[in-house]
Amino acid sequence: MPASLREAGIALDPVLERDGDFTEAAGYTAVLRLLALSNRPTAIFAANDSMAIGALSALRESGVAVPEDVAVAGFDDIPLARYMDPPLSSVHVPIRELGARAVELLLHGITHKNDHTRRRERVSTELVIRRSTAAAGSQPAERPPPPTSTLAKVMAAI
Repeated sequence: MPASLREAGIALDPVLERDGDFTEAAGYTAVLRLLALSNRPTAIFAANDSMAIGALSALRESGVAVPEDVAVAGFDDIPLARYMDPPLSSVHVPIRELGARAVELLLHGITHKNDHTRRRERVSTELVIRRSTAAAGSQPAERPPPPTSTLAKVMAAI
């Protein structure tokens, strides 16, 4: 992310960075600390959607309007993201593809006794803009709900 900020001409400000353990509670606590700053951020990008959900909760409880006062986005686009209030913008990660690649690498490592060069794997991602970052009057893209057949299967399983 620092490289992306530099490319956009935005200086990295360590005062605005918060550590977290990828939980809702960590996102909640981090945002409360950010809100205590005299120069509050106008946007928050969380390391994952769980932390972003905690951030949304802290902002709502503190009376901060999302996205009017602070925009919020997460990373991984979990199914719950579209049902948040407001729906959470997120970077969609193709989790099945990521899992398949991980298994391939694991099997390759087992077969070759870890005697191979290290490599970096990348999967394509997609920014899904929802109302947690949408400007007033714009039409954010909402991901459609699962097909009715999927919902019927889920409901039948309950």
